Amino acid sequence: MFEKILYVILGWLLGLLGPIVTDQIKSLLRRREFVSALKVELEDLQFRLAISSLSLLQSHGTLDKDFATWALRIASRYSGSEPSSNIVRFLEGFVSASDETVRNLNEHARAADGVGASLKSFQVSFLENNIPEIQKLNPAVQRKLYEFRNQLSIINRDVARSDDYLMLTFNSSLTSDNHKRITDDLGRLYQQVQRRTKDAADRIGSILPDLK
Repeated sequence: MFEKILYVILGWLLGLLGPIVTDQIKSLLRRREFVSALKVELEDLQFRLAISSLSLLQSHGTLDKDFATWALRIASRYSGSEPSSNIVRFLEGFVSASDETVRNLNEHARAADGVGASLKSFQVSFLENNIPEIQKLNPAVQRKLYEFRNQLSIINRDVARSDDYLMLTFNSSLTSDNHKRITDDLGRLYQQVQRRTKDAADRIGSILPDLK
């Protein structure tokens, strides 16, 4: 008699807890799928940020071996859809090149005075479309992701400003002094975007290991 009662109670508990356990399992699977997809998006974006920073440093700054080594670490472990093999080969050659070769490469890559660059904004569509899922992650990871979103917003704002400045350089009604002022401001803006894209790529590097 006691065993029958025990079985009844056990069956009742299983019936009661079954949906809860099922929901927890589904939630865990959704989280794993979210984290996996988010990693792919962030790894792809980290590569594009690094290459954008590299390109701006080449055209409006001076590429050195420390930066090339940093970019090579990101490019060599990238496995996404963006073409990366030529970039890896260039960076490997740059890191091992002589000082004279480095100077020549920088002189060849540097943009002429007054020549601008067409920059592209950066998007994290998957992340932006799944904001509620962020709240289910570790609080420290949440903070890093929100800070990164703000960081990316600032970069995109600067990219939009650079486009406006670039268009102004084609304005034939500008005086020579005003034209020089605009091109100088544009150059400083490119340097700012270059630094910020590198910082954003580093920020992703600090987030990825924590996404579990």
